[in-house]
Amino acid sequence: MMVSLEWRDLAAIVTTAVIVGGGVLAFLRFKLAGDFAARTDLATAVERIDEVEERLAKMPSHNDLRALQDRVAELDRAVAVVAERVTGVHDILKRVEYQVQLLVRHQLSDGAPDSTGRKR
Repeated sequence: MMVSLEWRDLAAIVTTAVIVGGGVLAFLRFKLAGDFAARTDLATAVERIDEVEERLAKMPSHNDLRALQDRVAELDRAVAVVAERVTGVHDILKRVEYQVQLLVRHQLSDGAPDSTGRKR
């Protein structure tokens, strides 16, 4: 048995397939529209990602931060050494100041008049 299809039957089948396919495509586009981003949104996201990558490229690396940490530690040690030296000089100045005060008192007492009005 042979099935004979006329052009009207073929046209009806093709038309039905196009309508069903178009309906399925429209349904899928409607359902998936919220799941995918629009091209303009993607372009904006790509620009922002490029800006972030550019900023990251300009940021210091781990090695740079390690070197900076080492320099700060070295500076901290140098400041501690200077603080010790200043403390030592401060102690010396205290002793010198005491000696100078004794000399000034002695000079003032030698040149000061006594109760009779004469210099000592």
